[in-house]
Amino acid sequence: MNKTVLILLLVAGFALAQGGAGSSGADFLNLGVGARALGLAGAYTAIADDVYGMSYNPAGLSQILKAELGSYYANILADVHQGWIGYAQEAGHFINFGLDLNLVYAEETRRNSYGDPIGIYSNFMGSFGGALALELTEGFSLGIGARYIFQKYDYDLGHGFAGDFGLLYHTRFNEFRVGLVAENLGPNVTFRSAGDPMPMGLRLGVASSLFREDLTLTGDFAWRFEGTMEANVGVEWWAVQGFALRVGYQIFDDHDSWSGLCLGIGFDELSDIIVGGLDYAFVPQEPLGYLHRLSYTLKF
Repeated sequence: MNKTVLILLLVAGFALAQGGAGSSGADFLNLGVGARALGLAGAYTAIADDVYGMSYNPAGLSQILKAELGSYYANILADVHQGWIGYAQEAGHFINFGLDLNLVYAEETRRNSYGDPIGIYSNFMGSFGGALALELTEGFSLGIGARYIFQKYDYDLGHGFAGDFGLLYHTRFNEFRVGLVAENLGPNVTFRSAGDPMPMGLRLGVASSLFREDLTLTGDFAWRFEGTMEANVGVEWWAVQGFALRVGYQIFDDHDSWSGLCLGIGFDELSDIIVGGLDYAFVPQEPLGYLHRLSYTLKF
């Protein structure tokens, strides 16, 4: 199931929770978080060097040097919203950890047979969990993540558990990095006495930074156990101190030639414009139009 179908089902009252061919019970996990990563079309497996990285490759937490508090928001469509908050820090020599909460929620106005409103109902899907990263040797890290999945439609509740396992290898040759992740591993999400499979899969990413790390090239390839594939590429350029431009492209997604293009900008504390880091992504998503993603990060 692609993101467009998922969002339409959310608007229709979380019909996704009913399952069906080609769908997974926690497909919202594939929406991604973090405007920086999404401005690169989600090609973040081999970067993952901030608090948002735990959602792409838990091994990336090993790169965090300061405590980070991150927040993310997207108004997906009308009354459908996505919010995320996460925290990560060092926990000792060669070990870092992070915690996060991800929520996709919608409000639905119910009407009687005469068309009069009779109430507003909130429906949601979400996850709460954490990740741990260990630096085994210089430049080589592994990470594990675990999360509790929950969903609600009307008065019905569903739940499940999922885990990630990631590796990250970081070289000194043009900052070349390779990341590998087995993601969303777990039993079916249970809902209304039925079970829907997790969106499990494997993801491989590569990235390299050039010109004193001002320019980063990145690419991801993912294979879902349900049989679908995904490939994304991105470029990040720190044009001036504290200001970045980003562009990404979703190669295998369901779109015409232009609607797979993602754009983004970012400011950090070195820009003297803002305290912390502010990132924005412009993600065209047919047929819904343009999706705007915003992240704000504090380091301390």
